Amino acid sequence: MAIQDGKLYFVSKAGATFSGQTTGTMDAEANMIEITTKDSAGYREYMAGLKGGTVSCDAMQDWSDSDGFSRAFEQLVAGTAGQLYFGQAAGTGGMRMASSALISSISLTGGNDEAAGYSITFQLTGAITEVATS
Repeated sequence: MAIQDGKLYFVSKAGATFSGQTTGTMDAEANMIEITTKDSAGYREYMAGLKGGTVSCDAMQDWSDSDGFSRAFEQLVAGTAGQLYFGQAAGTGGMRMASSALISSISLTGGNDEAAGYSITFQLTGAITEVATS
């Protein structure tokens, strides 16, 4: 088993790899539909329903970089879905997850004696697939 170095994982949407990334997370889920009956022997039973997910990332802020907070803010205001990738960059021979996504929230932070940063949360819309980056 080849362990992956997380520093090789990036979030990109609509052709922009957001700059200064420090963390990235993908969460996928399925709604659980309860199908318990009187015949369930005292245990709840479920079946999987609709699937979906979110991707989020944190990054260092740099106003001079056009692929930072400003790009995320533009995409949030536009409200349009775009192709999102999370995982290894194109051409690396690795893997990444792909889905259409909307930016659901962004946050700009500037704590005392801390580097300024921003966070983005993407709502995945439609199918989520695993694709090779070769």
